[in-house]
Amino acid sequence: MNQNLSRRDFLKIAGVSLGALAFSPYRLPYFDYLSAPKRLPEFPGSEIIGRVVENGIDLRNRPTNDDALNTSIGKLNADSLVEWNRQVVGNVIYGLSNQRYVETPQGYIYASVLQPTRNNPNTPIAEMPAGQPGFWAEVTVPYVNLAHEGTVQSPWLKSNIEYNFPPRLYYGQVVWIDQVRASNGFTEYRWNEDVNGHGYGYGAYGEFFWADGAAFKILTDEDVAPISPDFDPNEKKITADLDRQTLSCYEGTNEVYFCRISSGLSYDPATGLTSDKLATPVGNLLTHWKI
Repeated sequence: MNQNLSRRDFLKIAGVSLGALAFSPYRLPYFDYLSAPKRLPEFPGSEIIGRVVENGIDLRNRPTNDDALNTSIGKLNADSLVEWNRQVVGNVIYGLSNQRYVETPQGYIYASVLQPTRNNPNTPIAEMPAGQPGFWAEVTVPYVNLAHEGTVQSPWLKSNIEYNFPPRLYYGQVVWIDQVRASNGFTEYRWNEDVNGHGYGYGAYGEFFWADGAAFKILTDEDVAPISPDFDPNEKKITADLDRQTLSCYEGTNEVYFCRISSGLSYDPATGLTSDKLATPVGNLLTHWKI
């Protein structure tokens, strides 16, 4: 039966279908997929690419979440990618402080659930640098799919398998690479999530993953060198403004870096009441560890 679908109806149907796929219980063929080599996919062509970070995110025809205006025209699931046109000031209610939306060709998405990324693929090296056990590398594409090697150990990977969601690394993540191979028709790097200091912590499980080497920028000594190494460390300061949700770095009185942040919650999400249970601690604090 032929039926003309409006853009709104199409997006709603697409959202429901993708949601069912993302949360269906794992199927046996998933384990074949888990270890299969994977090339980088094609990404949107915009300078900035937005990655949706949660499931069931509203795509809206206006930059507001006011339910009375019925602005939702579809649902987007985690890792959906959109062309990022610009940020606009919207009308955000229900206790949310961030008023920004991102304008895309299809509609508006709340900025707090959209990661800005870029697609900057790299030319991978053909073999490991001589005399080095490995190197640090940064993901410079929206995401890269992983091919697992060995036994599934970590809770996060078991959860991905349960919900049939592909394991990935994301734009900006830095990982330890300890092997290079080209046996599958393209160059792959092996991410070693080991338990001896190269993992992300929280009980690294020593798993191995292969990924398309084009996704990674090899970090050099210059990339990780201290900013202004000759400046007195006692005159360097990092200030986090929890009211404005911003972070500034100072050398003396000169601001040398600025960015927006998402700090801890100043309220209890279970009750909605003000609470310091999940809040970022205030005061003059020492920097114990920096990545």
